[in-house]
Amino acid sequence: MNRIYPVIFTKEDTGYSTVAPDLDGCFSEGDSFDEAYRNTQDAIGLFLEDLSDIPAATDPSDIVLGAGQFLCVVEFDSVAYYKKHGSRAVRKTLTIPAWLNEEAERQHVNFSGILQEALIKKLGV
Repeated sequence: MNRIYPVIFTKEDTGYSTVAPDLDGCFSEGDSFDEAYRNTQDAIGLFLEDLSDIPAATDPSDIVLGAGQFLCVVEFDSVAYYKKHGSRAVRKTLTIPAWLNEEAERQHVNFSGILQEALIKKLGV
């Protein structure tokens, strides 16, 4: 799922600092604008990981900027984020016919690998 948040960027002596007003305590930085943008996407991901209620984004026109600040809308793609950072495994129980299990074991099939590949293909992620 994609989320879009307005983020305040501040030009620093070296690089940029960022703060996401809708995500209290979510901030980042980078030596370049691109790096600050990417780091802010990761910071948003870390911030949202533990929340059950995802905050709505403020209308960018409602944000008041200070001197030396500018607003940028940062897109957060949760699927891309979890592909990059989400390595936590979960156990799943499934049922297959006995003959298929025996043949797969005979051929030393990695059941987890096959299931992951099939799910990625099926879900198009």
